[in-house]
Amino acid sequence: MSVLELSTEPHDADLTHLHGSEAIDLVAFCRSMLRGELGSALTLTPDGSVDFASPPVLAHLGRDAAQVAGAQWVSLWPQPERRKVQDATDTARGGQIARFQASSPTIEGAPRWWDVIIYPLSIDAGQLPEGRRMLAVFRNITALREGQEKLAQSARLEALGQLTGGVAHDFNNLLTVILGATETLAAELPPGSEHRGLAEVSLQAAERGADLVRRLLAFCRHQSLEPQSVDCSGMLASVQALAERLLRADIDLRARAASAHLYCNADRAELESALLNLCINARDAMPSGGAISLEAEGVLLAGKAARHLGLKPGPFVAFTVRDTGIGMSPEVARRAIEPFFTTKGLAGGNGLGLSTVYGFAQQSGGCLTIASKPRRGTTVRLYLPRAADAVQGQLELAAVRTETTASHVLLVEDDLLVRTQAGRLLTGLGYRVTVADDGPSALAALEGAEDISLLMTDMVMPGGMNGRELAIRARRNRPSLKVLLTSGYTEEASPLGAGPDTGAGFLPKPYRRAQLAEAVSAALSRSQPFLANRSTTRQSPPERPVQ
Repeated sequence: MSVLELSTEPHDADLTHLHGSEAIDLVAFCRSMLRGELGSALTLTPDGSVDFASPPVLAHLGRDAAQVAGAQWVSLWPQPERRKVQDATDTARGGQIARFQASSPTIEGAPRWWDVIIYPLSIDAGQLPEGRRMLAVFRNITALREGQEKLAQSARLEALGQLTGGVAHDFNNLLTVILGATETLAAELPPGSEHRGLAEVSLQAAERGADLVRRLLAFCRHQSLEPQSVDCSGMLASVQALAERLLRADIDLRARAASAHLYCNADRAELESALLNLCINARDAMPSGGAISLEAEGVLLAGKAARHLGLKPGPFVAFTVRDTGIGMSPEVARRAIEPFFTTKGLAGGNGLGLSTVYGFAQQSGGCLTIASKPRRGTTVRLYLPRAADAVQGQLELAAVRTETTASHVLLVEDDLLVRTQAGRLLTGLGYRVTVADDGPSALAALEGAEDISLLMTDMVMPGGMNGRELAIRARRNRPSLKVLLTSGYTEEASPLGAGPDTGAGFLPKPYRRAQLAEAVSAALSRSQPFLANRSTTRQSPPERPVQ
């Protein structure tokens, strides 16, 4: 039996009788209470009513002692928690220590989690005629529960990101075939014909599918970004002009930057899309009209504030989108960044808005926070690394020189449909094409054809040799060989070697005929370094320093 026994007679040594290994040292217990470690406590009569509550408990309940005294202990808890509270109380009334964890809202409505231990009491080891009195001791574990929930959510999102990334990669392969075949079909049919119209509609649908995949990749942080110094004031003005075309007349939008000289480090197009997305979400949350404020300010995050947001200490720009709409419940706010989660019904969109912004923020070295209450509106903050100054100038894309159609291309692709369609497109562009379905067969083809000038290879292939490794091995014996890497995982442009630092071109899937033509021509005209002098081990992309 685990019972805390209170004696009515004074004792010279201590004030406890110890019974069993779980008995409580009353002196230590009282001292802990005086130090405030166990300051949240109340006592219960045998019938479960409250006859004493400590000041912290009264403060949490927002009531005074007179209001709480005599109230049924179970009734002080929200309805969903009462079953576990009643079970624990019955256990303690029977003479055993009971413990449970439950949530109870504060007077402001915020959920607060408690770890509660109920101790059965007796006097001189004798039980009162009407039953056993009880002592309930509270410990606030809200921060612990929130931390556990964040870790669990992070794990769920990571798993979801891996799943969506894999699905997006496979879907990109399919879209590459659909786009190429439909575009070719549309070009060969007579303009204005019914079949030409059907082909063009199919092409538009495929383009929408490609956009959907890009948004999935944005969530799981597999998209390619081109960060640069962005003028925040100019960005807000641009977003405001775009958003005003999409807002109803009963919605007032105001944009303001805290400083005219505020710059962040981000992909300009993706930032504009993210902020516009947040404004559209705010519009949808105000069916009866309201106001949206779009703001940008510089913030310096250090210590606890940075750790709370999961960021490295340093200067950031906080973009804030605040609305006066219907708001969100805590459960909806927690799930808002999950892909495909939506409260708008089947016809209300794909639910990728906030998840896309979340992925963009994470990949840019920032974060996204959501604060919302039902009927009190929503505030979304997008934190991005701050940049020191403005961009000095915009680089114009040089005209891509078209290579002669006599060039010989080695196409390496394990997916039969993609290999067939890409080969057909390359042949239609005038190139001579040799195909291979994996790394070893590609190396064999290179040995048998000295005139191959371009290796166009998928990044992810079976057989233990990826596209970059194939390129390295191929160029050991043929340094002049040009390389064009393709993948449905656009993230692999940098970590596995594509991009200007290695000299290899990169073409993300899905691609259309014009994009393929431009990428092949650019790769053939590129002066490439010897890839074999770089490590073949996949490395994570270097972290950008906070400016």
